[in-house]
Amino acid sequence: MAEEQPFVDSTELSPWDGQTPLPYELSSLTWDADHYKNSQNCYCYCGKSKTQWTSMYKCSGCKQLFHIECLHAKPHHPTLPGDSSYEFKCGLCNNNNGNEHFLQTTKGWLDIVRVALYNLVQNEKRKGSAKRFFQHREELCRFMEKNWANLCADKTRTKTWENTVMSTMSTRLQYFQSGAEIFHAAGYWGPTSESDPSTFVINGTKTQKTESGGNTKKSKTPTNNLVADKKRKAELLGVEDQKVKTAPIKKQKAQTTVFIPRAKFDPVKWGYKRLCIATEHSSDSMKIGPDQMTVSHDLGYRMARASFGVTSGNWYFEVEALPHNGN
Repeated sequence: MAEEQPFVDSTELSPWDGQTPLPYELSSLTWDADHYKNSQNCYCYCGKSKTQWTSMYKCSGCKQLFHIECLHAKPHHPTLPGDSSYEFKCGLCNNNNGNEHFLQTTKGWLDIVRVALYNLVQNEKRKGSAKRFFQHREELCRFMEKNWANLCADKTRTKTWENTVMSTMSTRLQYFQSGAEIFHAAGYWGPTSESDPSTFVINGTKTQKTESGGNTKKSKTPTNNLVADKKRKAELLGVEDQKVKTAPIKKQKAQTTVFIPRAKFDPVKWGYKRLCIATEHSSDSMKIGPDQMTVSHDLGYRMARASFGVTSGNWYFEVEALPHNGN
C-alpha cells in the first residue's frame, strides 16, 4: 500500500451540494483489511485525504469515509473523533434528495471514557504537548461535562456519575493506565493506547462493530484480566467471607437471606463500646479518621467494617459524602 499522504486542512473543505457525483470511481479504491484507509488516499464527496483533528463518518452503505465538514446537513450533536457509536448513510446511498442519515446511538461508559481520553490526548498533540495523563475530576470529567451532548446525550448526569467514570477506569486496566506511580498522587489516568478507539484494537483483540453502528460485540475477556478481577474481589472480602462465597450452594426454594458477618471479630475483645468504624478487618488502604466516624481512600472500591454487626430485625445507616480529592 502506498504511503499515506498528508492530512487535508479542514478549513479547505465545504459542504456537498447534494448533487455533484464523486470525482473518482469508488470501486477502484484499494482498502486495508479493516476498511479504515485506502492506498489512493481518496475519501468523501470531495476525493481529498483525511482530516487530522475532526471526525470522519463511515457510510454503512458504500463503506466510504466522509468529512464532517463536507456533509450536506450537519448532525445536531456530532460525535467526537474516535467515536463510532452512530448510524450514518451518505447522501448517495440514502436516496433522500442528497440528504444524509445520521443517528447517534447508545454506548456504555467504557466507550465514553475511552473517547474522552482519546480526545484529550489529541488536543494536547495539537498543541505540541506529549501529555497523556489527566486528572480524573479537574480535567477528564470537566471535558466530559463540556461535551456531554456529543459524548453521552442518552446518559443521566447523576450525582455519582464521576465515581462511575473512576470505577470504569480502575476496573478496565487493559484500556486505562493509572499515573499514580508517575505523579506520586492518585487521580491521574490515561489510555493504555493512543490509537483511535473506533478501530477497537486492544492487545491484538478487535471489537467488531455492527452494521448499524450501535452496539459492539466484544471478544472474551483475556485470562489475565479474569485473574485480576478475582484478585480485586478478594480484596473486598474478609478471608472467612471468601470461604462462604466460594462454597458450593445447593439449589433451594426462595427464602429471605440474612447477612451474617463471618469474620472472627469480637467488639468487646477489641474494646468497642459504641457503634463506629472498626480499624480491624477494614481495608488497609482506607484512611479512618481519629473519631472513627469518617473514612476516605484513593484506590477505587474498598470495604470498612462497623464495630458491631446485626443479624436480625430492621436496621439502616446514614452516611454523608464529604469533599475529597479521592473516592
